[in-house]
Amino acid sequence: MLYFLHLPKTAGTTLAAMLRRVYGSPSIFFTYDAGGTHRQISEAYAQISHSERTRIRVIAGHFYHGIDRHIDASGSADYFTFFRDPVERVVSYYYYVQRTPKHYRYSQIAGKSLRDVVSMEDSLELDNALCRIFAPGLHRPFGQCDSEVLDLAKANLSTFRSIGLADDFNRSVVLLGHQLGWKRIPLYERLNTADRPVMNDIDSRDLDFLRERLQPDIELYNYAVNLYRRNVSQAGPQLDARFVTYQSQLLKLSTYSQQERDRILVEPERVFCFTGRPARVINKIRAQIRTRPRNTSLLTRLKPTA
Repeated sequence: MLYFLHLPKTAGTTLAAMLRRVYGSPSIFFTYDAGGTHRQISEAYAQISHSERTRIRVIAGHFYHGIDRHIDASGSADYFTFFRDPVERVVSYYYYVQRTPKHYRYSQIAGKSLRDVVSMEDSLELDNALCRIFAPGLHRPFGQCDSEVLDLAKANLSTFRSIGLADDFNRSVVLLGHQLGWKRIPLYERLNTADRPVMNDIDSRDLDFLRERLQPDIELYNYAVNLYRRNVSQAGPQLDARFVTYQSQLLKLSTYSQQERDRILVEPERVFCFTGRPARVINKIRAQIRTRPRNTSLLTRLKPTA
């Protein structure tokens, strides 16, 4: 069983949409509506029929590490996740809540300054949340995320099948596909994005305050970056070639109208044309849909580069 540990504000919504294209929605159990605790998620999973559970290959959502021990799933547990610079993640979370009245923290956060929000003792999701997520067995009060928590978080993270970086999203997706054996890397358009101040617009004193408060998360992030770089290096030239091809495909996609992009991203046969497969395979796909000239035209234009 694969477990996508979706860290909030790390491009996980986009990645979740891509997972649907790779595995199909019936094969993924999303935990977003189940709640965040292991008990809530395991109870929701238990309500799924046996026939549905046999099809599930991926469990994805916001949860703590170790959820596999609370779910009756057969086979080994392979985790993967994407990281983001902790300071940027907290800033993104803050502005996301500020502009989202339906968010469960909106009433507590709306109108407050960034520094005041981070200092709120009930804001554990902003108090070195990454370390807390990867070391859930060690409970620490607000402001007391210590080296023991960090060490356990590192130990758990070191067992992950794949680690990606939001700041290097395209290469991370290609690496994930390489490590999980995907035949194709689905294209995407970024989801759950909105305008917010860039980091250069944030008061430098607030950023310094965040860096001081988030030292454990920053150290865990740096550890994740080193693991990611090691995995990229081990993947070698094959990953580099696949990444270059994927970049060119995304560049082509960006030149089309929104209507064309919607057709490309939704209909599976057009995703296949971005696999870097031999021309004979692409020609076979073209023949299968030759009764739809407008689609064939797109396929011709979207032929992958060598």
